[in-house]
Amino acid sequence: LDEECARGISERSIKRAVTRREAGVLWSLSQLSRRVGVLQRSMLYTDGTDALATELARYRTVTPATIDAAIARWLGPERRVEVTTMPVKSSP
Repeated sequence: LDEECARGISERSIKRAVTRREAGVLWSLSQLSRRVGVLQRSMLYTDGTDALATELARYRTVTPATIDAAIARWLGPERRVEVTTMPVKSSP
């Protein structure tokens, strides 16, 4: 995990992930019932109908620096638990 986190992520990888996420959101709106659900959830939680636009805009604010900050906050050594498993030998 430390090696992967230290490697970092490129702008290109972030753009690809954001594009994939945006496309998934837009494809999910192809059914009327899904669009209605998104609007209802938006009204419930934000008292407005623009929560989807806000969410899509939030994806575009992701940068390598914000990812590094999230890694430092959520994946630091003080937040980890190491689990060691030992196989149990069965009796003959």
